[in-house]
Amino acid sequence: MEQEKTCTRCLQSKPISFFQTAKGSLRKTCTQCHEQSSQSIARKRGSSFTERPDLFQELEKAEVKQKIKQILSQNSNDEFLENSNQGLKFNCR
Repeated sequence: MEQEKTCTRCLQSKPISFFQTAKGSLRKTCTQCHEQSSQSIARKRGSSFTERPDLFQELEKAEVKQKIKQILSQNSNDEFLENSNQGLKFNCR
């Protein structure tokens, strides 16, 4: 008979094969609980980003250049932006 181990999440005793990773090491939770946890974490990460899609916008290098040119061309006073209190704000992740 194969050895059994108790899952720390669902508290069920299952054969050790349910706890082995692809590399053969043992984890504390069974495969089912591990997959459920991974899916839950993925959903939380995905929803936190999609809750505020306007917060971050992924831009290519050319798009960043175009945005900067656009902001600079809006300055109709022919002033340098670095000489006034205005500035450019970019949020990076």
